[in-house]
Amino acid sequence: MATIIKIKTSSGLGKPATAKIGELSYSYAVGAYNTLGDKLFIGVGPIDGNGDASAQEVIGGKYFTNLLDHQPGVLTASSGLIVDANKA
Repeated sequence: MATIIKIKTSSGLGKPATAKIGELSYSYAVGAYNTLGDKLFIGVGPIDGNGDASAQEVIGGKYFTNLLDHQPGVLTASSGLIVDANKA
């Protein structure tokens, strides 16, 4: 039997307004280094009076994986640095 896992989504440049502890959410607006778009979040911290997590931490997302768009050891503009076997 398959299990269906649902996560909250936001089309804006921010995380959804609320999340439970351990609940995942995703903002699918176009992301940048200084925005919350294209990022995956998880609810963390103490629970408030409504049972919602007090915070949502960024744990990944399309924005970060798009930075890894090249071969290790090759310097590419606007991308993450990935060293090769020679640490170059």
